[in-house]
Amino acid sequence: MSQVKVSLSVALSVFIVSFLISLGFNTWITSLFRGIIGFVLFFLLMFPVQWIFQQVMSGVSLSSGTDETSVKNSEVEKKGDTDKGRHIDLSTPDDLEHGTNSNQEDFQPFNPAAQSASGPEKIDPEKVAKVLGHLSDD
Repeated sequence: MSQVKVSLSVALSVFIVSFLISLGFNTWITSLFRGIIGFVLFFLLMFPVQWIFQQVMSGVSLSSGTDETSVKNSEVEKKGDTDKGRHIDLSTPDDLEHGTNSNQEDFQPFNPAAQSASGPEKIDPEKVAKVLGHLSDD
């Protein structure tokens, strides 16, 4: 489909939606005006959006001319190495060294009693009263 047809279809869709939504809250002339504004904005906005989309999907760099990167890209395409940079390795170094189940073996649930410096039998009642007094003042 050509760029104009795509732009017209998107702009017409925006016009219809904005007109119908605006019609419920405004007069029909205001709704028509807002629909036309949406149509014009989206019709013009679709051309750069389509160009950027084509550039990204075709793999061509956004720079124009024969600079250093475009020369390198053409050399890579001639060699047939177009798959470089398209594979993402999602494994982490820990997965490679220990296997994927090693983290589950090292897991220990949180034990708050083991984390406290003093056990429940060593709690000073005066400190507890002082702390509660400070908390209740706020």
